[in-house]
Amino acid sequence: MATNEERRFEVYTRTLWDAAWQLRNDIEPISCSQAISPGIGQAKFRLRLGAGKNPDGTDLLDAAAATSYQRTYIKIEEVDADVVWVGWIPREEFELLGKSGATKSADHILHAQTFDTFLDSAINGGWVEDAAEPDGIRKISSLPIFNQRSEAGMSLIGNCSELRCGPDGDASFVFSDAGYPWRYYQVRPSFGNHRRTNNGMRFYYKENIC
Repeated sequence: MATNEERRFEVYTRTLWDAAWQLRNDIEPISCSQAISPGIGQAKFRLRLGAGKNPDGTDLLDAAAATSYQRTYIKIEEVDADVVWVGWIPREEFELLGKSGATKSADHILHAQTFDTFLDSAINGGWVEDAAEPDGIRKISSLPIFNQRSEAGMSLIGNCSELRCGPDGDASFVFSDAGYPWRYYQVRPSFGNHRRTNNGMRFYYKENIC
């Protein structure tokens, strides 16, 4: 005879992709879904804030501090099992929406989405290495083709820079004639951290070089 098993889930967050995941006892998963393009996977969470304690005895998030949160990566794991869902929460989701910073305690609903939304940001140019520029990069009006082969088929053009280029703390791999082929883990941060203006998504991946 089958026995009933209780499934338990935990939520983890981090603000930088290379940072360690932090267990969040103050965030409860409500629902999550995956989707096939053109759909977007979504998840809903409940953030407990205000006065009081979490189940582990730590203080709840101060309501006034919630608005200082930035874009956040978030994942759901089943205890002693696999990752169930991974996505990100826009900064705007942490706005209290009418709740006062003096709130004694409240539940704040957070809406997250999968990384497919990265593809919704338009890219109208590309960055190439240029030693004559202050930051070592120059913007061009078109996006080269990653690892495009020459007509002879013997070499790659549209190569990747050897190192990340750009201002400190805001650098990613760019196009270069250095002779290094692009790898997936370099293309992804190049899209995500493409020095777009504030009306586009801007994420910071800090990954190792080749």
